[in-house]
Amino acid sequence: MIATPMRILLEAYGCTLNKGEANELAGLLHGQGHEFVNHDEDYDWAVLFTCGVIETTEQKMLKRISQLAGENKKLFVCGCLGPICESKILKVAPEAMLFPPASNTQILEVITTAISSCSNSSPMPSSAPSMMPAPENKVGILPIATGCLGDCAYCITRFARGPLKSRQLADIKSRARALINSGVAELQITAQDTAVYGMDIGEKPRLPDIMNSISQLDANFMARVGMMNPAATLEILEPLIQAFGNDRIFKFIHLPVQSGSDEILQNMGRKYTTSDLFNIIESLRHAYPDMTISTDIITGFPGETDDQFQDSVELVKKLEPDIINVTRFSPRPGTTAAKMKDQISGWKSKDRSRIITSLRFEISRKKLSARIEEKMKVIATEYRKPGTTFLRTGNYQPVVVDQEIALGEWYFIKIIGNTDTHLIGELAR
Repeated sequence: MIATPMRILLEAYGCTLNKGEANELAGLLHGQGHEFVNHDEDYDWAVLFTCGVIETTEQKMLKRISQLAGENKKLFVCGCLGPICESKILKVAPEAMLFPPASNTQILEVITTAISSCSNSSPMPSSAPSMMPAPENKVGILPIATGCLGDCAYCITRFARGPLKSRQLADIKSRARALINSGVAELQITAQDTAVYGMDIGEKPRLPDIMNSISQLDANFMARVGMMNPAATLEILEPLIQAFGNDRIFKFIHLPVQSGSDEILQNMGRKYTTSDLFNIIESLRHAYPDMTISTDIITGFPGETDDQFQDSVELVKKLEPDIINVTRFSPRPGTTAAKMKDQISGWKSKDRSRIITSLRFEISRKKLSARIEEKMKVIATEYRKPGTTFLRTGNYQPVVVDQEIALGEWYFIKIIGNTDTHLIGELAR
């Protein structure tokens, strides 16, 4: 006798890796016949993939956990928050079951056993296909590793995820093929740090090998490589540049610099200099002049002087990245940075954040407006707002057209305008 299917509320927050692991669990549960519902629908059990990267995110997660606990349904709290603040979670949700990141096998076993116990029936077969139906939006997430090799002074995620654990290349390629077969047009290759992939399992394979291998799959898709730290990127720079030459790889790279001051970088434990970052970017732009560059800046790191913040401003002006993710420093319990002297006041960090954000949009507007009147080939990946379609250029710039067109297809469009963050296009005639 097969266990009774459950109506499951599954929510995932935070980074792409966290959401990718949530999607994988959803695929396993879907293969067992369970149904997924929205937050405004009745459900039997709730599965929450949490994030705790900064304090404000932690507070939002605890509030959501408390809300779900109040529903008096079975609650599974997964992701990074459990290892970071178990006691706080159990205070607001004493009956919740907690799981660390990258533990889908254990989560599935517990859920399957619990469901079978509740329904007085036999467990569902674990051999069911671990794949969701074709998604409404054509974006799929491909985790390649969890954990990292870094020792950043401010990072609490490394405590939650632990040391690097890379997946086998054959398993990655199999998962990529399954996602593509489900209808995915954009494949997001993700990890805590994609550049360190493979360093725990031998000299080969590394990230460029994944890019080359996935590019050989015969289907209508594009792959985006996720965040990589500059220190590890330097070690694979030449093969990485070659791998970006594959037609199925978006010309996009996410390299978080975090600060324009080498002294602050050293205090952060980042293991590279600003010169290293410029070396990487200049090499990539030499090979691919239209490369989209995304970076991160932290404002208000302990001890950051006005001059050191100005170093970050000057770095941004010189680098002119297409995207800047700005974060105000948040002291996380147990991290080295939380114990450092000369903590920066919140208002000063916020002011510095505003300056970088304003500069980010100034650069973005200039770059995007320069593309008006261009005609280009783009791939449709998502419906984000009713009556519109979200597309990507070959270098991953976002384009919105004011009509719904079929996803997963390539189109020629003409750029007719822009906002601070994306291009506006129309189908070329």
